[in-house]
Amino acid sequence: MLHVPARPELDAEQVRGERGTALTVGLAGLIVPLVCGVLLALALWDPYAPGTAARLPFTLFIAVALSITAFPVLARILTDRDLAHTRMGTLALT
Repeated sequence: MLHVPARPELDAEQVRGERGTALTVGLAGLIVPLVCGVLLALALWDPYAPGTAARLPFTLFIAVALSITAFPVLARILTDRDLAHTRMGTLALT
C-alpha cells in the first residue's frame, strides 16, 4: 500500500498574509454563482415552478443550490490539476 504523508489542505501562514485578497476572492466566488442562480431561477420560474411555490423561495433555492455546488467543484478542479497548494489555489479555497 502506498503511504502518502499527511499534508495540510491549506497553508495557514499563506492565508494570514492574504486576508484582503482572500476575502475579495471568497466574496466573488459566492456572489457570482448566487447572481447566476437568481437569473436562472427567474428564467425557469414559468416552465418549472410548482403552482403552489412562491417566487422568492423558488429563486433562493436555485441560487443557493448553485452557490454551494460551486465550491466542491472548484476544490476538485484545483486538486486534480495540482493547484490546491499554490498561492492561487490557496486563495481560491480560502
